[in-house]
Amino acid sequence: MLNKQPSGDMRNVIRTINELPSDYSGHISVLLNDREPMVVARNMILLGILGKFNDVIAADIAVHFWYSAFIPMEYNSFVCFACMKMMEDFQEESSWLSAKLGDNACVMGKLSIRTREVLSAAVTASLLSQTEVADASKELNRIRFEPFRKDRHDRWYTRLLPSHRLAALEFRRFGLVLPFGAANNRFNTPNNFLFGPGPRWLQDDLANPLDGWDMEAVIAAGQACGAKSEDLYGCLYFYLSGQLRSFAERLKRFHITFQLFDVDARNLSKDIQSGALAQCGVPKRTRFDHVDVSNIFDTEYVGIPNVLSDWAPLLNKKNPCATILGYSMNWVPKEPGAREPIDQRQIGRLAADLMARGKWHMLTDPTIMTCQTKYMTALYDNSVPWGNYLQKQGAEEAARKAGVKRKEKHTIVSHRIGAPLGASSSTLPLHPNEDSWYWGEKRIGAPLGASSSTLPLHPNEDSWYWGVQVSTSLLTKRYLEFSRI
Repeated sequence: MLNKQPSGDMRNVIRTINELPSDYSGHISVLLNDREPMVVARNMILLGILGKFNDVIAADIAVHFWYSAFIPMEYNSFVCFACMKMMEDFQEESSWLSAKLGDNACVMGKLSIRTREVLSAAVTASLLSQTEVADASKELNRIRFEPFRKDRHDRWYTRLLPSHRLAALEFRRFGLVLPFGAANNRFNTPNNFLFGPGPRWLQDDLANPLDGWDMEAVIAAGQACGAKSEDLYGCLYFYLSGQLRSFAERLKRFHITFQLFDVDARNLSKDIQSGALAQCGVPKRTRFDHVDVSNIFDTEYVGIPNVLSDWAPLLNKKNPCATILGYSMNWVPKEPGAREPIDQRQIGRLAADLMARGKWHMLTDPTIMTCQTKYMTALYDNSVPWGNYLQKQGAEEAARKAGVKRKEKHTIVSHRIGAPLGASSSTLPLHPNEDSWYWGEKRIGAPLGASSSTLPLHPNEDSWYWGVQVSTSLLTKRYLEFSRI
């Protein structure tokens, strides 16, 4: 049984299901929880689209529902139909949802009035065409092109090849996940699950559908379909289409139960342990094989001690591999030396390494050099500051009290983005060729790998580009895995 909260979007769930053997015959239970009503509504409708329509058309609708600012009018009709079918399955008096997703899969859950209101408002806006295309385009342009936001985008462009800057600009302007040059005249209906009333764009100006995906896999999928590596979003379109087709097909064959909730993570844990959710299909005896807590390990949210005390009792004792997984992205400002060395001699050694690779030029404009500090992060072992941070947070003591231990050797995701799975906490991101470096360091999504004490491997230019320059992932982000003692 899998538990993901806050659930965010469905990337990890889709990849997990798609990696199961094609002849898998067991029952899969996936609990998704997020306090944000629109996040829950989007995940619910995405499941409805993929579970209720033909695999091929469902995948194409889902790609644009998920990531495109505008969708074809006929796709809007499919989205509205999926929404209304889900709303028909609500029991108003109990806020209980129970809907079939094909013959074997289903979605269940208990959702608040807030989530139902958000869902209803989005459906109404879609059915009545309340959002004008011109108004939505103006709002998208306002968010993404306001003068004070320019520097944020330019910092990313600086690390990209010219063709990728053009691809990024095209997506920034139109917000469509399509091959470059593809006809877009049919995309004439605002996506009311990305625009709120007003219309108001619901995402950050830097939000990018490339986020979190393995860019090398994305490019390979695009090339297999005839796209060029220069066409970032065309490659992403083909990659997502393939992933979603596979997921939709598995929804129809596998026995999967999705359980949706929209409450605080701490309250959800208490409700499960007290038996309050038994009528919702989550009895008191429920135990999880995998609990993904995302970034609530950060002290700004729940913190490591509270997460462990809440969720460690709910790990499956019969499964020695049962794991609590999460990460910290906000630890860097709190710990000296987290982003780059304090020791000037070490900074000099890293700068020399970058210059030897042709990635750092002393004559470069100082503004450009500031944009390239991420390159230094990719070569910097911050495992010691990370250990100091965990000690200050009382991670080891909290784990002991909760009856779990921190894994030194990770089995699900690496200690750092791009490091090999199973490596030590001090292992640096692994970029075997220059493509890997480029996609990992510049890109938005990087392979999740492993740890942090060995030197990075960057034998050629391609690896560096894909692995380091394209990714907008925070290379300082650190992952944690806990298992039962």
